[in-house]
Amino acid sequence: MAEKKVKVNALGIEQNKVLVNLKGVVKLPKDPYEESVGSSGKPFRKFRFGIETEKDNIVQLEIFAMQNDAYAYSKAEGKTEKVPFNKIATFKKEGYEIIGTRVKLNGEDKNLIGWDMTEYLSKTLTEGKSIFTNAEIEFRKYEGENGVKIQKTITPKAIYESSKAVDFETELGQNVMNFDMIYMGIEKDTDGGKYDVEAKYVAYKDIVDILFVVRDDNLAKAFKTKLKPYTTVTVSGKVINKAETVEEKVDDSGWGTFESVRTVKNYTTEILIEGANPASIDKDKYSEKVIDEALAKKTEFDANKDKGNDDFGAFTKTTDEEDDPFKD
Repeated sequence: MAEKKVKVNALGIEQNKVLVNLKGVVKLPKDPYEESVGSSGKPFRKFRFGIETEKDNIVQLEIFAMQNDAYAYSKAEGKTEKVPFNKIATFKKEGYEIIGTRVKLNGEDKNLIGWDMTEYLSKTLTEGKSIFTNAEIEFRKYEGENGVKIQKTITPKAIYESSKAVDFETELGQNVMNFDMIYMGIEKDTDGGKYDVEAKYVAYKDIVDILFVVRDDNLAKAFKTKLKPYTTVTVSGKVINKAETVEEKVDDSGWGTFESVRTVKNYTTEILIEGANPASIDKDKYSEKVIDEALAKKTEFDANKDKGNDDFGAFTKTTDEEDDPFKD
């Protein structure tokens, strides 16, 4: 049997993707579709939407697209061919298909590049529709007002209309995350109800430090006692972006012990790890040596690249938890 060929990133190691399957009800923020021109002078399109996977838990997704070239793939020949953006609409070559995102909505089955998909979804995806999506969670560093921050974006890789409407009174939706996590450490959070898990995420041209959450004491203990830094383990869990309405007592009268009650919303945004597969533990794939060598390549790459011409294109910061379009 032929050995499976592993695709490596620009740093010479395999990218460890965070994948999530979501099924639920579509929620649209105000102004979900945007079409504008970035700071580079190039046009872009952006479409944002949410999937409510259980009552009040709305997972946010986003498609950001520029007028980039596409690629066509031939399964029979096992070859990939680059297609310039201005020729995508008319591209025809026997046995080849443009690589895009499969979208099946309202009886239509389409294979769309990001530029076309943003506009199509803005006209087709409606509030309350039950859908299923395979998606990827991507992380990227950017310079914020107070230093380096981590941007998290969830991008759909396939969207299907559900054959059965999701009804939270009788069943929950689906929210399943899987990740070959490069474990670095775990610490109990100051609120006492959760643990912060430090991990590394291998992007295409970077290695990013990210945080997950564990709320199970036994799982946290297993991580702390059985895993060492730079150990890879496959974990599963879900994406939490939940608004919970609670009542809290307040004493702001200045008249002693008089108390009143006010209703507030508490927001929880995290990627929760609920389990791990011990059979997947690997101490060599992303060892400290492997990571250090990859980071050395990144340092060299950063030193030699031409400013503004690093294949990343124009960067536009997407929504983060400080600017949540689904908050009241």
